Amino acid sequence: MGGDIAVREPDSITVEVMRSRLTAIGYEGGIAIERTAMCPVVSETKDWAVSIFDADGNLIVGTGYITIHFGCSTNAVRGTLKRHAGTIRPGDVFVANDPHTDGGLHPQDVVVQRPAFVGDRLVGWVAVSAHMMDMGGMALGSFAPHATECYQEALRFPSVRLLRAGEEVVDTWAMIATNVRMPTLIEADLRALVVGCNVAVAKFEDVVAAMGCDSFALATRALARATDDELRRRVSLIADGVYRATGWIEITEHEVLPVPCALTVAGDRLHFDFDGCPPEMPRYVNSRPYIIKAALAASISSWLSADLPFSQPLLDLLEIDIPPRTMLNSSPPSPLGGAEVGPAQLAAMQCLELALAASPDAAERRLLSAPTATGYAMMTWSFEGADGDADTYLHTDGCFAGSPAGNDRDGVDYSPALVGTAAIFELSDVEILESNYPILIEERTTSTGDHGAGLHRSGGACREILRPHGTTRLIGNMISTRGSTPPPSSAGGTPGARTAQRILRGDGSVENIWMQAAGVEVSGDDRFEFRGPTGGGFGDPLWRPADLVARDVQLGHMTAGDADRLYGVVLDSSGAANGRRTEMLRDERRRERLARADPPVRPMQDATTSPEGGLPLYAGVVQIGDKAIAERSGAVLATAPAHWTDGCCTLDETDVAPNGFVAETRSYLDPITGERLFHELRRPDGIRSFESSPNRWTGRIAGSA
Repeated sequence: MGGDIAVREPDSITVEVMRSRLTAIGYEGGIAIERTAMCPVVSETKDWAVSIFDADGNLIVGTGYITIHFGCSTNAVRGTLKRHAGTIRPGDVFVANDPHTDGGLHPQDVVVQRPAFVGDRLVGWVAVSAHMMDMGGMALGSFAPHATECYQEALRFPSVRLLRAGEEVVDTWAMIATNVRMPTLIEADLRALVVGCNVAVAKFEDVVAAMGCDSFALATRALARATDDELRRRVSLIADGVYRATGWIEITEHEVLPVPCALTVAGDRLHFDFDGCPPEMPRYVNSRPYIIKAALAASISSWLSADLPFSQPLLDLLEIDIPPRTMLNSSPPSPLGGAEVGPAQLAAMQCLELALAASPDAAERRLLSAPTATGYAMMTWSFEGADGDADTYLHTDGCFAGSPAGNDRDGVDYSPALVGTAAIFELSDVEILESNYPILIEERTTSTGDHGAGLHRSGGACREILRPHGTTRLIGNMISTRGSTPPPSSAGGTPGARTAQRILRGDGSVENIWMQAAGVEVSGDDRFEFRGPTGGGFGDPLWRPADLVARDVQLGHMTAGDADRLYGVVLDSSGAANGRRTEMLRDERRRERLARADPPVRPMQDATTSPEGGLPLYAGVVQIGDKAIAERSGAVLATAPAHWTDGCCTLDETDVAPNGFVAETRSYLDPITGERLFHELRRPDGIRSFESSPNRWTGRIAGSA
């Protein structure tokens, strides 16, 4: 059984039907999880993913909201294949949670895996990943911001059996139950993941049996080839060259370290190099290379392959170099419960944005946007349960950041990504949360005001106020990001909003809370307020149509004061934009910028030239021969191969975060008009935080470093 009498190369319709059926099977497994899990984070927020693999551990299709889990589950399945080679049998079910070995994103995101067999032939795998409310360790909920080694964070295990040939391995279940808080809840949710695996595997095996094992293998390879060919075709449209950007990792309230990334585009290759990454340290923000690759694939798919299967070719497309013993490539005993991917993800996506901006092909440039927000306001709340025992839950509403703006549209509220994906979670129903946990959500709104201004503005993030209800106090561990450095912008827009979290004390005082604070107490009449971060704006805000700004004020996105301060728009008594006074004010603001700015590093002798027919170098900047030209004014900015900003006036300012962190910023201005062409967070070493060097600009030979 399981062989084919006559095996032929499958046609495209057969391949697509197979892909569609496997995708549906993945979602059926997810529905089974939702209907059997006890924890609302899984059943309501839908913090789960179902990934389907071939027999060798190659991802065929990923399903669910948490796209980063697709790549992380690949690590788990391949770890299981290596660790248990030769002993894998039908009915086996494995579980792993240790990112230092065979785990997923972090120790609470367990990966349950079951092999699929037709007869005695291994034909594939189903891996289910979801968040467990506690996996032991020093902190209730297992998010321990103050952990100094991985042994403090959680019970860690490589790939081990939960079931052997369909029979429960009682030792494994007992080991887990003994080392976690709330063992009844954890066991129930683990069993829900086993149920999801069972449902998906049974249907998966039916598909393979109906097709025949050899025909199925040919079809999966054909799907991978087609996906790979199309991915590489799209990458080949991106301008060959080297693109550099800098992300930032927040260590403490006042210590922020740069995370540099260099992207080399050569033909159909994307190579990301994180040389210069800070060394690993005894804090929970460390990560692993496979997690970084999974995060980049999740982000890049939105721009390059939203219409293609999320599968192995996307993961294989990304070549990543990370030095060992660094924060992005840590080893035991380094803690990594936070598995921080934001800085690397942000730097890499800025690199890709620079590369797309330098690409003449219009189909690629239309995807251009400010980099994804890559931040969140998230916390675990612990309390005394009805039975007197400690209980906890993970509050994820602050993951609904506001998306960055695009080059042709405003950002999206309550979504970290502009295009091509659903929100990272589903927003939990207020009544569900209040019925399961001792909280009262007084307010859930969309953030407004000063964030992500530009020709196109960013979306708004979730803002919420909650308080204890039915318990005397809540104890919180904060696992938020983006409290010190704001998310970057594009093409001269303003940065996005930082994450904010504070306690509104019952006595009227206000206490700002650090992103990674532990043991935060909210009791009595105290209330807790948080706001998620947003992406940055796209384009100089002084170019945004005045009537759109007036409409934003009318809809409550900003105040009349914001319209004046951020956009230079003057409103009349009816709330409409006064066109003449607005233009006068905007001209004055541009002149003021130039008056305060420093002169160019290398002033150009040729002041202006026509930008007509130029190739894009960056948004608003084109290449004419060996000259970089400001597209709107015709100002000559640089001569190849110099950095295109050499001819810009530079305006240095400070941006003070609520926690007191001082961010040094620099704006690069058109030397003629004062238009802001680029805005960066300055590196301590004085090096520009970014570089856009397509080969046609630098004269570099394709494929060379």
